[in-house]
Amino acid sequence: MAGVPVACHAHGGPGLLRAVRADVDTIEHGVWLDQSCVGEMARRGTRYVRTLAVYHWHATRGSAQKQARSLDDAHRRSLVLALDAGVRVALGTDSGSYGHGGTALALELIAAAGVAPAVTLATGTRAAAECLGLARERGTLGPGKAVAGPLGGVWDGRR
Repeated sequence: MAGVPVACHAHGGPGLLRAVRADVDTIEHGVWLDQSCVGEMARRGTRYVRTLAVYHWHATRGSAQKQARSLDDAHRRSLVLALDAGVRVALGTDSGSYGHGGTALALELIAAAGVAPAVTLATGTRAAAECLGLARERGTLGPGKAVAGPLGGVWDGRR
């Protein structure tokens, strides 16, 4: 109601559905999505921010490794269910727990879930920029768009 973006960290169930119906902008995590959740998310344009990297880190480094590994199938099912319903999916790492720099791993994990390469790439570029309200400046290549990495600066169409 204040006109500011709202992100909701939720895993599934009635609480997640209530958040979507309250018009949050994004759902982070969403481990246990069902048809009613993804249907409502698609209708309302709620974005689904996949945070597979943090669960991978929990499964390999954390104190709850067995529990984190047990969620692999649920993660894959929820991601495919959301994509099939037309939910806009963006990449996220939720990396505060283990440091930053897990974007490449997050992309690998989305691809490993069976998502097409072009869709996987779009989750971490165009969709992520849209999710953050930065699509005019980032997320795709085009004149005047910011370029990250070793090129730096603004893309002029020649590099």
